[in-house]
Amino acid sequence: MDKKAEIQLNQDKINNYEREIVSLEDEIFSLDHKTAELLLEQTKIRKKFEYALKNVVLELRQHEFELAHSKEVYPEDKDMAKQFLKLIRQREMDKIEIQKNMDDEIFETISKIEEIKLRKELFVSQMNRLIDKKNSISKEIFEISKLPSYHVKFTLNHEENAILEELVKEKGSNKAAVVRQVLVEYKSLLLKIDELSLRLENESMKNKLENDSLKDRYEVEIKNKNETIKALKDMRLDIFEFEENLENFKNAMKSNVSFAGKKFNEAISDIDNSISQLEKTKANLMSSQTHLDMANKKSSSIRIPNVIKEEES
Repeated sequence: MDKKAEIQLNQDKINNYEREIVSLEDEIFSLDHKTAELLLEQTKIRKKFEYALKNVVLELRQHEFELAHSKEVYPEDKDMAKQFLKLIRQREMDKIEIQKNMDDEIFETISKIEEIKLRKELFVSQMNRLIDKKNSISKEIFEISKLPSYHVKFTLNHEENAILEELVKEKGSNKAAVVRQVLVEYKSLLLKIDELSLRLENESMKNKLENDSLKDRYEVEIKNKNETIKALKDMRLDIFEFEENLENFKNAMKSNVSFAGKKFNEAISDIDNSISQLEKTKANLMSSQTHLDMANKKSSSIRIPNVIKEEES
């Protein structure tokens, strides 16, 4: 292959590399645009669920206040307390569900962003590799056009010469052209090996990132599940504690009512005894009044003449 043909061949490669670079730049721009859209969607998701979560928390605080108020004003109304407790439990479950849904949707957008980031890194790596190839070939063209041709002599053994003769016959050329062609193909082979190595490296990186992403997602799911289980356990413990406190309050109230009833009966008995004693005192006073009246009558009937008459008799 003469110098002019080799330069043209390399120039065609440069043109192909430039087209591929432009295509990769378009892909990278598109990926950046998708990333911006996903970040915006992530913000909207967060605002939507935070608003719903805020409403649930407000309802939860309201039910907790109503429960405390009912325990204070209607301590014996166990059904009312259970009703408020049921509403509180439902709001707690709603809160956990909203948080889980928000985490799932946000994690989905994060996974998409990470996937886009990985693709972008691959494209950037390919583009940089193409740029390096383009620069290398440009330098090679410059060297070819700048430097003169060289006449090289070398010695081949019988086997090597037989191979060269076979290649000359196959390509229908001469030995010098075949040797130059072999050198060009060897160089092209080295470039392909480098490209294959790059692909293997990129695939390895992609698999590693995918495995890390799956691992992170699994850990997040396990964490959310554990937090949900812990929240349910805490809620169950709160319910048991409330029921136990309610039962203790009921027993204490029953004991107080029994004691108050006993004291009330004792007070009534004491009042009855006092009334009976006062009745007796009243009867004695009335009897004393009767005797005093009789004595007064007898004293009123006594006269001096009657006394003298009685003495004479």
